[in-house]
Amino acid sequence: MTIEQIRDVARALPFQPFELETTGGQRIRVEHPDYIFFVPGSLTITVYSKAQDVVRLVNVNHVASMEIKTPANT
Repeated sequence: MTIEQIRDVARALPFQPFELETTGGQRIRVEHPDYIFFVPGSLTITVYSKAQDVVRLVNVNHVASMEIKTPANT
C-alpha cells in the first residue's frame, strides 16, 4: 500500500469511509476526510477516531490493506 493510494481514497469525491488494516491486524476506520492528515514528505499519516476520541499515527509501510466502505456495507 502506498501513501498515494491512501491519499487518493481520502480525497475522492464523494468521500466514502474506509478502513486501513495494519500488518499487526489493527483496523483503523477513517470516517471523514478531515479525520486523516498527511505530513508532506513523510510516510506517517495521522488518523482521528471520533468514536474512540483517539489520534493514531500510522506508518504507511505498516498498512497491509484498505477497505472502502460503500453505503451497503457501512
